[in-house]
Amino acid sequence: MNILELIYYISSIISSIFVVFGVFVALKQIKKMKDSNEIQKQSVVADHKRRKSQSTIEFYDKINQETNKIINFIYKKREDGVLNKDDFIDKFNDEEREKIKRYLVLMERFSVGINTNVYDIEVFYRIAGFLTINIHEKLREYIKFSRTEGPPNPNRYGDFEQMVNSLNSIATRGNTPNDNAVIGAIFGPK
Repeated sequence: MNILELIYYISSIISSIFVVFGVFVALKQIKKMKDSNEIQKQSVVADHKRRKSQSTIEFYDKINQETNKIINFIYKKREDGVLNKDDFIDKFNDEEREKIKRYLVLMERFSVGINTNVYDIEVFYRIAGFLTINIHEKLREYIKFSRTEGPPNPNRYGDFEQMVNSLNSIATRGNTPNDNAVIGAIFGPK
């Protein structure tokens, strides 16, 4: 073997070492990119959840002043139980009936966002879940009646009802705040 062959042989060994090293570095970079993509994905998911929670709070805050006035009216009208069809027809004037309808329209709109996963039901439950369940219970008979009123619509306030069912599911899981304290803080002791 002459010197040229020896140099050629050594250079091919060295180039093979560099190729193996290059493949190792490339694999390492691919793994880092994959890890980076996973972190980026987690970041995007966390950001989406944060924005969804923030949107829930913002929209509920937007309707809260109006709904609280209506809720206070409902509690003052019938602290003892549900509002039934006769209450709605016989005991309420037009302005009072419009207040209840307005509450239901606002909650139906909010419920569509909850049911389509635009808003976060867990966050909403923590804000006003028990209160919403309670008000829905008071309005249940009227909601049934309203579905036959005017042009019949068996799905009227259906999203609101679906959201309340979901809120009830959360409540039965047992991770509820002191709901009675929340109601007491809003409306005073019973």
